Amino acid sequence: MNLRTLSRICWPLTAFLSLLTVSTGSSAHNNGVAPTPPMGWNTFEAFVGEYDDAILRGNVNALVDSGLKNLGYVYFNLDGGWWAYKGALRDAGGNINFNLTAATCENDPPCPVYANGKAGMKEFADFVRSKGMKFGLYMQPTEQLNTCTHLTEDVNLLKYLGVEFLKYDGYITSPTSPCFPQMRDVLDASGLQVVYSVNRSHDPGELADANMWRTSGDISNDWQSIMNSLDTVAGAASNAGPGGWNDPDFLEVGNEGVTYEQGKAQFSLWAVVAAPLLISTDLRSATSETIEILSNTEVIAVSQDVMGKAGQRMGSASNQEVWSRELGDGGRAVALLNRGNSAANISVNWANIGVSGSQMVRDLWAHADRGSFTTTYSANVPATGVVMLKIGGSGVVPPPAPGGTGGTGGAPAAGGVAATGGAAETGGAGGAFASGGVPGVTGGALGSSGGAFGAGGILATGGVASRGGNSGSVGGGNSGSLGAGGAGSDASRGRSSQSAGCGVSTPGVARAGFAGALLFGILALRRRALRQL
Repeated sequence: MNLRTLSRICWPLTAFLSLLTVSTGSSAHNNGVAPTPPMGWNTFEAFVGEYDDAILRGNVNALVDSGLKNLGYVYFNLDGGWWAYKGALRDAGGNINFNLTAATCENDPPCPVYANGKAGMKEFADFVRSKGMKFGLYMQPTEQLNTCTHLTEDVNLLKYLGVEFLKYDGYITSPTSPCFPQMRDVLDASGLQVVYSVNRSHDPGELADANMWRTSGDISNDWQSIMNSLDTVAGAASNAGPGGWNDPDFLEVGNEGVTYEQGKAQFSLWAVVAAPLLISTDLRSATSETIEILSNTEVIAVSQDVMGKAGQRMGSASNQEVWSRELGDGGRAVALLNRGNSAANISVNWANIGVSGSQMVRDLWAHADRGSFTTTYSANVPATGVVMLKIGGSGVVPPPAPGGTGGTGGAPAAGGVAATGGAAETGGAGGAFASGGVPGVTGGALGSSGGAFGAGGILATGGVASRGGNSGSVGGGNSGSLGAGGAGSDASRGRSSQSAGCGVSTPGVARAGFAGALLFGILALRRRALRQL
């Protein structure tokens, strides 16, 4: 039985479970990675397990040449299909056998053939890193790879390859399996800095303790499937935050069966709910429209907002919905969603999204300010599409630094002046407060004056805190109701598209939402202390 078939066996059960999801605990893994939702590329939706070295290198180059890598899409992840499916899966020492010839592929070629075994894959991983990206890999707790009984061998392989993203896909793993925490612990002990992405096909109330966790079954390249996946995070915002993110699965932008407007809609909504942005289309043949969608820096900046507070559905009527996310500068990112098949006028009321008074409205797809409005804003939304807005805050959202972390780019000049919040005393030249990044990741703690980016404070390009001042207070995160998504199907690819499915994992006690962009290290300490209460 192949990957595509096995991964869909448990959908009916987990689709039902997702509708019963209750937020019960913080789920982030405090390993110092994923302070904002990870961005990158994955093989699965474009190729499933049918990809070879030439296909992979072509997509690496396309990420670089298109400029997407520099916008933050830095994880290059191989999904299933890289190991030998025919013949012995492991050698006498328990090590995974690679595809040494085309004859070991699961399907007909192409498949990734590395005549030198793991040394050949290491060469490819080094190629990915030479382009300024990070190499990711797929493994299974039980299923075919059965890493549960080979944790030492398999983590040694990850170390050898220099893996920085692990998708651990337990789509038929037992509900009582200890494999997920065991893998987490072995990864921690290894010293690897790995984004730990899990797909747990059991009780969605279980603690994931990961950097991202699937909330839905496998997404498909059709509108209904995208909406079904979205519905699984409608009431799960309080589970997400820096270090741990709800994952309604890949972006379908650019894939056959998904229109331009639908691609814009998915990209916008994934940004609002703070979902990982993982491209899964063949970028070697991507259209200009696909690159345009994936390159929208204003929407990416919403995704990578350092406050790390996920958005949710604030209201719905028929096929018309309003989704909103609180941002670190005090503004709101709002997606007016039209699920229907004809254009519709949709309004957002200030009271429903937690703002009041005169607010500037900016259209993030038109890249245009729409003016100042006092109580409500309406727009005509295309069929199966969105209008994406920024309401209030400091105006135009600056684009994030590559990777969404505070790297060496965008560091403020010595002094790190905050416009109304005082000087960042220790921020200086080493503070690395890159636009859209996390303060202090690569050096320089925020000083006592100007250190808090509270209700208004988001660090703008060049290191200026546009409205810094009030320290961020901890407040309860609102949870919208989970709307039923219904079941759809994808005739072109034979997929059942449930509102949620195998691997539903919406774990943990509801995390308090943060009204200030706190330092990631402080947030991690707070979460660790809470778990000990």
